[in-house]
Amino acid sequence: MSKINFSQLTIAMNERQLVSLTRRYENSKIRGYVMAMGAEFFLLALVSDRIWFDGFECFRIKDIRSVKADPYASFAEAVLKKRGEKRPRKPKVDIESVESILLTASKVFPLVTI
Repeated sequence: MSKINFSQLTIAMNERQLVSLTRRYENSKIRGYVMAMGAEFFLLALVSDRIWFDGFECFRIKDIRSVKADPYASFAEAVLKKRGEKRPRKPKVDIESVESILLTASKVFPLVTI
């Protein structure tokens, strides 16, 4: 696990900062708010490219290549506000293991994809 990524993700969560992430094996960026941190995984409230809240995703911390403050955060947040989009509440998903993520997410959401 990258300590830099862990600390960057923790800071982003505590400061409620919109972040842009890149992952190993993927070229596209992901934008969202870190909602919860575990030892191996974290939960992200996604903000789509069309600037809507778009559900949640869990990621392995060690798969994250970079974490940066989103360069267009003020614009994206202004759009979300104009649309009446509110930051979602943290769902009751236990992110301590793959098993706990799947079990708790399936109780909270009607659809869980892997």
